[in-house]
Amino acid sequence: MDYALCRRHYTDIPTEPMKQRCCHQLLTGSLIRGLTLLLLCMSLSTGWASGWNDFKLDIGDGYSIYKSSSMDVCLSKPYSPAVCGSKESGVGPVNKYINAPGYILTRNLGRISIIADDGYEHEEIDTSKQYYFVVNKTTDEVKGPLSESEFLARPEVVALVPLDWQHPTNPNGFPWPITLMIVLVAFVAVTSVALVFASPFIVIILLLVRRSRKRRRAKINTHPGGDTHAHPAQMLSE
Repeated sequence: MDYALCRRHYTDIPTEPMKQRCCHQLLTGSLIRGLTLLLLCMSLSTGWASGWNDFKLDIGDGYSIYKSSSMDVCLSKPYSPAVCGSKESGVGPVNKYINAPGYILTRNLGRISIIADDGYEHEEIDTSKQYYFVVNKTTDEVKGPLSESEFLARPEVVALVPLDWQHPTNPNGFPWPITLMIVLVAFVAVTSVALVFASPFIVIILLLVRRSRKRRRAKINTHPGGDTHAHPAQMLSE
């Protein structure tokens, strides 16, 4: 008997062994459906969450900072060279910037390749390394990557000291609507899974209660009138 038949006709099953098999089918089917629902909700939440921090920040003079991932944060301008890291150069994402008269300065973190235990290579941000770039807004010429000493020695940088670094942030702020949506989906998913997991046990409890009531009725039918049919010896003793 499959899951659908057990669910529709459980109360009509005539024998106890068949009911036990049906309970097993209900439990197994509910577990499979619950896990499927949970995995689906987790995949949807992951897909929505992956774009939370992606943004385009207009910093003026035609330049923008794009973020497509934690590793890929770049300074760019249409039809102009971009300040963007790469695996070959070891330069990571833009971490700070300054839009100054005539120039844009960026400070980038490093990046490092790591071989995981499963043998696959992936990249991580290396905060121990810093690279600097100087972009001429008139000619769009990019100087860099520079070391900190090379960067601080450049005349356009010396003229700007003290440097007022800005951190690129999402101009749209924190994504509250998406966050609330994911919380709602997670709540519905957890509740649904809990109900799906609990439904076979609820059915079993209801069956046990029903069986107990049947046994009680059977005893009443077997001994109608309660204590009115007392044993003759008991009646003589009274």
